[in-house]
Amino acid sequence: MWPDNRIARDAHYLYRYDRHGRLTEKTDLIPEGVIRTDDERTHRYHYDSQHRLVHYTRTQYEEPLVESRYLYDPLGPQGGKTGVAA
Repeated sequence: MWPDNRIARDAHYLYRYDRHGRLTEKTDLIPEGVIRTDDERTHRYHYDSQHRLVHYTRTQYEEPLVESRYLYDPLGPQGGKTGVAA
């Protein structure tokens, strides 16, 4: 359940990681017996070669709800963020 000290699931989400241990996907976990038809969301995280978050999307039934891109200056600190919310 906690390989490499990473949680695979909790009471609310399923988590996926890449080979570097970075969170790449977080999906709503719908408990057995609970009926929810409008709240199943997936969060996806994309990183650059320096392991910095550069793109985030949140989808609901594969339709984009939120999309953000992160920009960094040459020295490393986050230089900007752009985003679109549906």
